[in-house]
Amino acid sequence: MVKELEHINWFDTPNWASNIILGNDDMRYRFKAHWNNRNNSWMISISYDEEVIIQGAQLLLNVDLLQHSHHSLKPNCMLIANTENDNIERINFENMVNGNVKLYHILKEDLDA
Repeated sequence: MVKELEHINWFDTPNWASNIILGNDDMRYRFKAHWNNRNNSWMISISYDEEVIIQGAQLLLNVDLLQHSHHSLKPNCMLIANTENDNIERINFENMVNGNVKLYHILKEDLDA
């Protein structure tokens, strides 16, 4: 049986923030998404208790947002944007809002399943 991966719910607004649990340690992080009109991309910042984990990272297809973070409070998961639509080559405002692209919250045990 294949486990369905969890994804982060996206809001229909160019700037939003939410407190979400990431990883499997029940730690609640501040997740901020900002649409950047200059380069037509979503920029993501994640913090925990005022400690910046990542700031202004561009959301790209099939790239772990947390891959370059070495902060001790970094969540023990991967955050990867993906789509089942082969025609989507790049993330834009609409395909995140309408759910054609989703930001998946992937735990290590999800990969082992």
